[in-house]
Amino acid sequence: MLKRARDLHFAGQSELADGKLTTAEATFRAALAEWDKIVPKPAERAYTLHELGRCLKAQSRWDDAMMCLREALAIHRSSGPDNAANTATTLYTLSRCLMKKDSWSEAA
Repeated sequence: MLKRARDLHFAGQSELADGKLTTAEATFRAALAEWDKIVPKPAERAYTLHELGRCLKAQSRWDDAMMCLREALAIHRSSGPDNAANTATTLYTLSRCLMKKDSWSEAA
């Protein structure tokens, strides 16, 4: 399951980079389904949530993107200070979605 989740995650990243947004979204969702089979859920799940959020952001699906990014952010924050760079990256992406929705006070 772990290898399958990672393989799907990396495939989704490749599809996202190629602009295949619909395919990338499906691949990231399949990766999340694999992560969800693992108990306890690994922190790596946050990376897939972040990438799915980016994919949804690219489709201007702000609310869906923000839901994924907020979940990724919660995982990053619970992982401790060693995860500060990932927390910052997810916060930045989330703030970009909030700005697109004119939620300036929350983005700040």
